[in-house]
Formats: sequence, structure tokens, C-alpha cells
Amino acid sequence: MDLANDIAKRPCAKVQLVSVQPTTRVQFLQQCKVDILIANMEYNRQRGEIRDHVPTPYYRVGGTAIIPKSSGITKWEDLRGKPVCISQGSSYIRPVVEKYGALPRAFPGASQSLPALRGGSCVAAVHDAAPLLYPLQQRDPEWRDYRTIQPALEPASSDFAIHALAGEAA
Repeated sequence: MDLANDIAKRPCAKVQLVSVQPTTRVQFLQQCKVDILIANMEYNRQRGEIRDHVPTPYYRVGGTAIIPKSSGITKWEDLRGKPVCISQGSSYIRPVVEKYGALPRAFPGASQSLPALRGGSCVAAVHDAAPLLYPLQQRDPEWRDYRTIQPALEPASSDFAIHALAGEAA
């Protein structure tokens, strides 16, 4: 939000904030509903093939599984054959399935996925650690009986995605 607000202060800049979900953010770029995407979305080869990006990473992020401490799960391999809550469109779905054999249960976002984990619908939830899971564990007493699996899954740099208008340089 700070970056978007700063851009709005620039001469000749017209900024309209548009709320996006993990499942719609890339489509919004492709459909020209937004010209720049400022979100916690990591760069990977697959995303690089369908969108331009500004190679100015502002932090590194990777998927982290949060699990109940009492689950007996200690490593990614322990998720094989088990249901895992995850956001629709997450870049972590493929490695969770292909590398570790987990059974993804996709939700619109973390605000639906994490309650599903707490309700027992999944044995783990996989999301970004730094902006979401670590602060949740540190600040919310309801998450003190949960821990995360390390190392981070598919760590990558977060960046800004852009839609270059025809005839304009990105």
C-alpha cells in the first residue's frame, strides 16, 4: 500500500487501487484490468512466461507448511497421501503434489484455508511464511500449538508484476 500511495503522489500519475485475490491477480494483468501488481507474489519461470516483471525483489519468500505440534509430521515427506490446505492458484500446489505426494485442498485464500486446517479438514496448510504464518504464530495465541516445517518450499524472490501497454517500454 505504501508503494502504491507513493506512486499516486507522482505528477501525472493516476492510481486506482484494485483488490485482487491469489486466484485472479495474474488474470487481471493479462486482461488489462490492472497495469501494475504490487503483491506478495514470488517470481518463477512459469509466471515469467506469462507476464513481465520488474526484477527488483524486495524479499525472498517460500512456501511453509503449518501443522499442529501434535500431528507427528516433522518433514515435507510426511505429507504424502495426506490432505493439505492451500490457496487456489498457489505456485506451491505443483511441488506439494509432485515432490511430496500431498493431496491439495484448494481454497480461495488463506482466510479460508487456515480455518479449514484448524477445523481438521487438512493435516497442514501451505502458505508464505514471512508475511503470513510467522506473524500469525507470534501474535495469535490460538496458533501457539502449531509449528512450521522447514526448509521453505520453492524459495524465490518476490517482485512487482507489470502489464506493458502496447508501444510502451516496461
